[in-house]
Amino acid sequence: MVRGELKTTVKPKLSLSVLLKQDVELLTKNSEQLEQILEEEEKQNPYITHVIKRTPRWFFQEQDKKPKEPVARNSLMEEISKQISLEFDHIDKEIALEILYRCDESGFFKDSIEEIARLYGVSSEYVEDIREFIMTEIEPVGVASRNLEEFIKVQLQEMYPKQVEFHERVLNAIKTGKLDEDVKEAISHLRLKPIEDEGSASAVARVDLLLEHDGENWYIFIQEDFLELKIEEDAHPQDDIEKEKLRRAKNIKLILDIRRRVLRHIGEAIVKRQEGFLLRDEPLKTLTVKEVAESSQVSMSTVSRIINSRYAKTPAGIYPLRFFFVKESKGGMSKEELMRAIKEVLQENTSISDGKVAQMLKGRGIDIARRTVAKYRKLLGLR
Repeated sequence: MVRGELKTTVKPKLSLSVLLKQDVELLTKNSEQLEQILEEEEKQNPYITHVIKRTPRWFFQEQDKKPKEPVARNSLMEEISKQISLEFDHIDKEIALEILYRCDESGFFKDSIEEIARLYGVSSEYVEDIREFIMTEIEPVGVASRNLEEFIKVQLQEMYPKQVEFHERVLNAIKTGKLDEDVKEAISHLRLKPIEDEGSASAVARVDLLLEHDGENWYIFIQEDFLELKIEEDAHPQDDIEKEKLRRAKNIKLILDIRRRVLRHIGEAIVKRQEGFLLRDEPLKTLTVKEVAESSQVSMSTVSRIINSRYAKTPAGIYPLRFFFVKESKGGMSKEELMRAIKEVLQENTSISDGKVAQMLKGRGIDIARRTVAKYRKLLGLR
C-alpha cells in the first residue's frame, strides 16, 4: 500500500524560469547546499526573519560503507534479554524471549502471536500482553512493535503521554506530508527502527529523501519538511533595492514549497513503480520524468533539476534519484526487465539462436526484435 496515490490531471504547467528568474537555480541544489544558501540569505536579507532547521538523524548516510558485523545487534539483543530475565520468570520469560528472537534485524516483530500461543499452550491474548509489555517497558522502547505505525505510537505515548489527539495529528502528517510546526518538532525526535544501525552518528553526508517500508506500508520522508523559512510577508519596501530583497525572499519560500511538493511526488512514483526493485531485487520498471512532471503539474525541466544530485535512502540501499528513472524500450519494458527476461530464457538453453530467443519471448507476451536480443545477449556476456 502506498500512502497517497498519484493523481494525473491536465493543468497548465508552472513556468518557473519566467516566474522566479535567476532564483530557479535553487532547484538544482541538494538539501545541504540549500541550507548553506539559506544561512547566508538570513544574514544578508532583512526580510528573511529566521531559518528553522531540524535534521532527524535518519537522513544521514554513514561514512563506513563496509558490510556491518552483527556484533552491535547481538550485544543489544543480549542486553534486552537480560532485561527480560529481570522482568519475567518461568513460562512468561520463555514466551518473552521467543517474541524477541522472532523480531527482525530492525527490532520489528514479524511472526505469529497465534503460533507462539500454540507452542506454549496459552491464549493469544496472553502472548500479546507480553509483547506489549516488551514494546512499552523494555529499553529501547518499541522493540517487538509490529510495524512503523505502532512503533511511532509507542514513542509518541512516551514523549506526549496525555496528548492522544496530537498523536493522531503526527501520524496523519507522516502519511500526508502536511506538517505543522509542532508536528515537525515531534517527528524530528522520532526513531524509525527500534534497533538502529550502529554508526549512524558518524555521518558525513545527508540524503534528501527517505523511503521506508515496515513490511506493510510505505512511508515517505523529505529532508526539507524539517526546513522552514520565515519571511516578512506584509512588508512594503520603498526603494528598488529593498523591493528586490523582498522579491528574493518570497521566491526562495516559493521554491522551497515547490521542492517539497515535487520531491513527495517523486517519492510516491518511485515506491509505486519500483517496489519490486526496492523490496525483492526485481528489475527496474519504466519511469519517466514526463510522468512525474504531469502528476506534479510542473514542467519536465523542473523535475529534471530536482532529481539531479539528490539521493534517496531505501530498503535496497542509497541511490541517486535519477537512478530510478528508466526509459521505456520499444517493447514497452525497461532495459533491465528485457535483460532479465533474456537471461532467464538463455539459462534454460544457452545454445539457441537470437531468433529463437525472440520467438520464445513473444510467447511470453514480450515483443522484441532478434537484433535487440543480440545486443542484450552481448551485454550479458552470454554469447
